[in-house]
Amino acid sequence: TIVAPAPASVLAAADSAAIMIVKGSDRLIMKSSNAEELMDWAAMLYMAVAHTNGGNTEMYEAEMNRMRLQADREEYQEWMRNAAAKAEADRMQMYVDLAAAEAHAQSLRDAEATKSTEEA
Repeated sequence: TIVAPAPASVLAAADSAAIMIVKGSDRLIMKSSNAEELMDWAAMLYMAVAHTNGGNTEMYEAEMNRMRLQADREEYQEWMRNAAAKAEADRMQMYVDLAAAEAHAQSLRDAEATKSTEEA
């Protein structure tokens, strides 16, 4: 199956442009009221025929690009999850370190107070 411009030999003289879908000896001529609509139909039919026929180079490249973008997106999301988890772990470690520093400072104050009362 192919999609191609319809040859002038199969069109009436008044027809300006059309597309033709050919499968074996069968053909279907599609006309449109304007060139833009005709191109839209041709593009959709071309992709449908290419998909039915197992794809083409453009479809393969588009799918490979889509898969690369998806992999990049997933890698980025994983990186963000890891970065968020690391930031949370660092924040929690900061609180642990702060609590340890406060406990150490308190023990130094207690030792100083004990030393002062023993000297007195």
